[in-house]
This record gives sequence, C-alpha cells and structure tokens, in this order.
Amino acid sequence: MLPNRPLFIQIPVVDLVSLPPRNALRATLFLKSDELIGPEILSRIKKLRMEGFEFGIVNPSCDTPDEILRNFTSVCFELSRTGITKVLQSIELPSISPKKIWVCDVHIQSQLDKLVATKKVNSFSGPFLTQVEHIKGKTFPIYKIILAELIEKLNNHTSTIRSLADTVERDPNLAFRVIKLTKAVPYHRQFSIPNVQRALEIIGLRDLLKWVTLAMFSSVEGKPDCLTSMALSRAYFCQLLAHEIFPEQQGAFLTGLFSYLPAIFEEDMTSLLESIPLDSQIKDALLAKRGNLGSILKVVCDFEAGRWDILPLAQLEQHGLDADGLRNVYLDSLKQAKELNML
Repeated sequence: MLPNRPLFIQIPVVDLVSLPPRNALRATLFLKSDELIGPEILSRIKKLRMEGFEFGIVNPSCDTPDEILRNFTSVCFELSRTGITKVLQSIELPSISPKKIWVCDVHIQSQLDKLVATKKVNSFSGPFLTQVEHIKGKTFPIYKIILAELIEKLNNHTSTIRSLADTVERDPNLAFRVIKLTKAVPYHRQFSIPNVQRALEIIGLRDLLKWVTLAMFSSVEGKPDCLTSMALSRAYFCQLLAHEIFPEQQGAFLTGLFSYLPAIFEEDMTSLLESIPLDSQIKDALLAKRGNLGSILKVVCDFEAGRWDILPLAQLEQHGLDADGLRNVYLDSLKQAKELNML
C-alpha cells in the first residue's frame, strides 16, 4: 500500500463478521447496496464505524434511504451497471454529493470528461486511456491534409527538404512507403536511405509530388490494391501520350494520378480541389478536361472505357499516332505500372 494513498476494497456483507483489527486494515470497505438488507447489517456497520472502520456503498439508487447512506463516507458507481446519465444525476443528490465519490468502469474519454466537469468525483478507474471512441460524422482524411500542405510547401520556394520531410513523416505508413519508392529512382543502390529527408533528396523536388502521391494512394486503409495499380497505369498512360503529342507539356503524370483522388478520398473532385492548391492547368484538366492536359486525360479515359467510336484518331494521326500506336502506348503504360508495383 502506498503512503497517503486511499485504498478501496470491495467485500461481501458476510465478511463483516470476520474483519481484521482496524490498525491492520487502513482502507475504505465498499459494500454493495443491494446486499444491505435487514437491521442486523446496519447495526453491525454502525458498531464497526465506532471502532474506526470506514465504509463505502456501491451503486446506491435514488431510493436508497438516508438512514442507510449516513453510515457511508464514500460512494462508488459502476458505469457498466449504472450508466453515465444516472451517475450524473445521483452525484447531485444532497445525500450523496458531500461524500467521497469514486466512479469505476470508465471506458471512454467522453465519460471521463463529463465526470470531471462536475468537480464532484474524487477518483476514477477503468480502461478509458486505452479504448477507442468511434465518433460519427464527416471525416477529414489525414492524407488530404498532408497532400495540401505538401503542394503548398512545394509552391513556396523558401521551403526546405527538412520541412517537406516533416510533412511526410506525419504518417509513419506514408513515410515508409516514400522511402521504399526510392527503389524506383535510377542508381538507387548507390544510396543509403536512413530517413525520409534522405529519400526526398534522392527523389528530387521535381518528382517529389508524384512519388509522395503514389505512396499516399497505397497507404490509405480500406482501399483495394487494384485501385493504386489503376491510378498508376492511367498516370503513365497520360505521361507517355503527352510525350507523343505535346512533348513540352508538364504535369501529365500528376493529372492521370490525381484523377483517382475522388475514389481514394470518397469525395467529389470539385470539393477536393478547393482544399488542394494544384497547378491551374491540372485543375482545368481534372474539372473540365480543358487544355492540353484535359485533352490527354479525355483520350485516356475514353480508351480505358472502350469508347473507341469517340476517340479523336484523326487528330492523333496529325501527331504521328495511329490506332495501333495508341494501343502500344497503353501497353507500355501497363508495363511500367507493373514494374513499379513489383518494387
């Protein structure tokens, strides 16, 4: 027993006849309220109190007579039996409020917060520090926050590799996958990867957003693995197609990859892009399939969906790409996506 610490012991009423001497038992003895039946028990409790024993009562009800409650200096409520609402009502009663109040079986933080707010509960016990409380309502994925912050920092020329690494490291799973993706960088075996900062240095700022987004897609729980593969295939398809028809165009890979954002975050594209500061050309492509990137994305989506009759083959042929060439670009994108997925 720790000095100056209260000790609470719950005993059955039948043990009242065989208690050790008071000096050998410095504790508050708790008795269940539903066992306090008959004048003999109350008489025994009063006699023991005169000998110096302290008693507590477990789960008294609003109907427990004051004659009984007067014999107890402490009260214990078991939330698993009484419920938080009834406990909050009971501790306000004039016959209970002045006593030392202990609440056990506290399972979640919200219960603890309500009990603390009353300023009348002296002690708590229960697994409330290790239990998860499920809150209903709209969720805001941590990955969405990370992505928005990362793009904002990349647009800020004063950002450092260390600050970018700090953003990625906010999720350990994402950090691990970013480090793993450095295997896709040429000559990766020449480098040692001790941390996220070193991984970002190897990936390079130009391709950082591409690889972090890809790692993010494979980090979100509850999504099928094939979703990442499909997003990666489309990204490569867009990139390879852009190289054929708009060689100077940047952002095709990200356009294809980000076209899967609604499937990952389960939110419509318009709402997503309001909180993610993407390049305006990529936004126009994703929202309205406008511009060079929008044209590329439309061709890719139509090809994937088998809408052969609306593919702009005449315009593609002006860039030296016929139907067979388009098919080969698609097959190359599948091959590159498969090779990266095997890393």
